[in-house]
Amino acid sequence: MKKVDIYLLEDPIRLGGCGCSGNFASGGDSLSVQTLVDDFNAKYPQVANFESVIWDITDDPKFFSKMNDLLKSNGEELILGESNQHFVLPKILPMVVINGSIKTVGVLPEGEELFHLVSTESVIPKSSACC
Repeated sequence: MKKVDIYLLEDPIRLGGCGCSGNFASGGDSLSVQTLVDDFNAKYPQVANFESVIWDITDDPKFFSKMNDLLKSNGEELILGESNQHFVLPKILPMVVINGSIKTVGVLPEGEELFHLVSTESVIPKSSACC
């Protein structure tokens, strides 16, 4: 079973009209991550073990070191800190990580797209037209 971590700015997330999900200032439908995971597990049982991490530094004082370790282990040179968090996090979250490997940045796929992502562990590039 694959380990899937979902890093978020907020839950529930607002679904965007551009085909991606994220933290949008405009309205739209919303979806809780638990609903997303429950729907996935109902349709595709025993495929993945999900964990969601909602960004709140007060809940986890080691958030920056965990995120920086994740970025570094994936070959990223970006260093996240208190001075740049409000600029960087909205650009990289939501983020989907499968077995320690970053697979999406700024996009949270749903349904079939999420299943394809989990089953193939392919990378979904962030569309410049989206978000």
